[in-house]
Parts: sequence; C-alpha cells; structure tokens
Amino acid sequence: SLGDDEIGGVDKLWLLAPGPYLVKLGGGHWSDLQNFATVSLAPGEMKTFVMIADTNPISSSDILIGAGVFADDDIGLGSKRWHKGYVHWDFSLFADNKLEENKTTSSLDLKAEFVNNIDLHEGIRPFHFTTRSSYDLGLNLASGRGFNFSQDSYSLKSVLLLYPLENKAFFKNFAFYGRTDIDTHFFDKTTFFSGMKNIKLLDSNQNLLSTIDGVSELKTQIAFYPFSLRNGTGLTYRIKLGKNNLLSLRGGYGWQQDYNQRSFVVSDSVSLAKDGVATTYDYYVEQIDRRSRGLESTVILSVMNLLNFLSINSSVDVLFPMGLEEKDYLLKNENSLNIRIYRNLSVDMKLNIKYDRAVKDWMVYDTSSNLRLSLYY
Repeated sequence: SLGDDEIGGVDKLWLLAPGPYLVKLGGGHWSDLQNFATVSLAPGEMKTFVMIADTNPISSSDILIGAGVFADDDIGLGSKRWHKGYVHWDFSLFADNKLEENKTTSSLDLKAEFVNNIDLHEGIRPFHFTTRSSYDLGLNLASGRGFNFSQDSYSLKSVLLLYPLENKAFFKNFAFYGRTDIDTHFFDKTTFFSGMKNIKLLDSNQNLLSTIDGVSELKTQIAFYPFSLRNGTGLTYRIKLGKNNLLSLRGGYGWQQDYNQRSFVVSDSVSLAKDGVATTYDYYVEQIDRRSRGLESTVILSVMNLLNFLSINSSVDVLFPMGLEEKDYLLKNENSLNIRIYRNLSVDMKLNIKYDRAVKDWMVYDTSSNLRLSLYY
C-alpha cells in the first residue's frame, strides 16, 4: 500500500438523498459495470463505505478488490490517525581490485531510515501539535575490517501551534508557534585512515590531552555528541497551494545550542623532531560548545503526490545572531525528492546544506540518492 505521506487525500463528507447508489472507480463509463459496488441509504442514516483498490502506476485505471460497509470501530475509521510511521531500507554491494590485481576488496552497505510522525489537532483545538522523529542507521561490512557504522543520525522536530482566530476566514491560517529541533547520534564515531598516522589530541582550550603514535583509526566522537538543540517562538502563516501542497512561513526569536564534548576535528598537520627524526603529527582539536540567539526565519515547502509519482519536501532555516561578535547568519537547508516507481519502491534523493562560519567558512553540503523499499505502519 502507498504511504499516507505520499497520498495527501482529504476526507470528504457526502450528504445524499435516501435510496440506492452505484459507486464506481474513476475511468470508463457508468454502463461498463466494471470496478463498481452498490450501497443503499435509509432516511437519516450515515454509513462508512470502504473501497479497496489495486492501483496501476502505468495506466490511469485501478482494479477494485473489494468494497462494503463497515462499522467505524471495526476498521479504525471515523477519526483521524494521530500516528503514522514507516521504515525505508536499502542495501548495496561493492567489489573491486584497485589495491592488488589478484585481491578483490568487497564492501556491503545496509541502510535503514525509521520515521514516526505524530499529529494532534482534534480534541486540543485551538492548539495543533506535530512531531517527527527520524533515525538513519547504516552498517558497512568491508573486507578485513568487520562491521562499522557508516551512518548514525537522529533528529526530532516538534512544533506547537496556537490558532487564536481559527474560525475567521482571513486569519485562520495565522498561528503562534513554539518549536524544538534536536540533532544527535547514538554510537561512537571512528575515523579510519588509509595508512598509519601520528595523532595529537587537544581539548577546546588547546591543551594537549594525549599523543598517539602509529594508529590506523581514531575515535573522533562519542555517543550523543555533537548534540544540537534549536528552539524558537513567533508567528507562522500557512499557505495552501492545492489539495496536497503547503507552504509555511515562520518568523520570530530563536536560540541554538551546540554541545561538542569529546568531538574532535583535524585542524593542522605539523612536522616535529623526534629522536632526531622528523615526524608528522595530525592535530585533532575538540570543538567548543556554542550558544547563539537572535531572529529566526523558516520557510517550509511540501508538495505531495505531484503527477501521481513525485513528492518534494524542502525547508530553509536561518538564524541571525544578536549580541555576538560574530554576526554571520546560521543556515540549515534540507531537501528531499522522492520518485515513486511502483507501489512501495521508489528513488529517494536528498540534498542538505549548512553554513556556520565558526565551523567552516564555506557552505557545507552532502547529497545522497538510493533505491528504497518502504514499509508503512
């Protein structure tokens, strides 16, 4: 079945006169007597009529599998689902003999993305609460190295909206918002070198922690760090661009905290004399903790099921710090493009861009694309 996030359908309530009705899937003439079902309504009666179809991605026609009237409690209808989740997974296998002619080096990559969405509005009006958690986990098995984590990232995005004038036509899309975003990971991160390295570890105050000679790998991050926390509050306006398309504009006051305990990055390579011999050392420095506050602006675009196979999600989050010597803005841009091939099989492409001059004085980006199989629950 297709995922709820890829359909975007809106529930409709039909008020009909009593009598018998013929319900038919789209495509073809009413007299074809194909892909149809019948239902009767008595005066004052309300029914939930369910049709189950086998969708055909090649043509515009669908095949009716079954239809009937069920009690809402039997099939979970009559109320909006407040939780939606899915798992995406893919794998890839590589092999080459670049190192030696008669020696094949192989690598197996297994990746999975676990996503859970919670959407609460009914019952807590005029409030609207949404949260989305996403965990990407990748395992890599390479020749002579064993298993290691190739990907390990967790994000949690939560937003609480207050619609004070929800019943007013002009102001119904205005809301006050409060939001919290978290980015972290769950396992230690190890950096592997192609050859032996000499390392000097320094803390965030440039004090020498240790000297390590002749290593092929180095633990550069511990579990949960770096830990990034972003909060904000202000006004938002939502613009519907169609049944399945939405544009959200936010503006307000935000603050960001980055905690980097035992998170090391290479800063320099220096040649030092050791026992009369020049030895090269790579300096790894612990990143400092940072806190920024200022004006924030966010743009979120969601386009679902465009042309029946394409979904686009994009967000741009900018923080303009105030009261700091460093006046440069902080930027985070996340983009995803999903092309559905057949049912739960699709091509997924992502582009993420970050700018933080205190970390890098250029925009850092990463891209990925994969063939994924999805399971919805």
